[in-house]
Amino acid sequence: MSADRSRRISKSGGNTVAPAALAAQFGTDAVRWWLLRDVPRTGDTDLTVARLVARADDELANGIGNLVNRVVAMVARYRGGIVPAIPDGGSAAS
Repeated sequence: MSADRSRRISKSGGNTVAPAALAAQFGTDAVRWWLLRDVPRTGDTDLTVARLVARADDELANGIGNLVNRVVAMVARYRGGIVPAIPDGGSAAS
């Protein structure tokens, strides 16, 4: 893994990235998503905060925002703007 396109991460080089600090700053979901989407199972990858933020914004924020918008629009269109109640003893999955 390299901290940018020119240098490999090394403690002696002083360019390490603390995973806990990334998670504290951007949230564990964003860091996990970046690790799953951008880091190959074998080989190297480039770590830049800009790439992490872009991936999270593009796929997590925009994708989830789009889903929420569609669900709200469908509830308004097909249910008169009222979310149906879950029957007693039931669950959201049933």
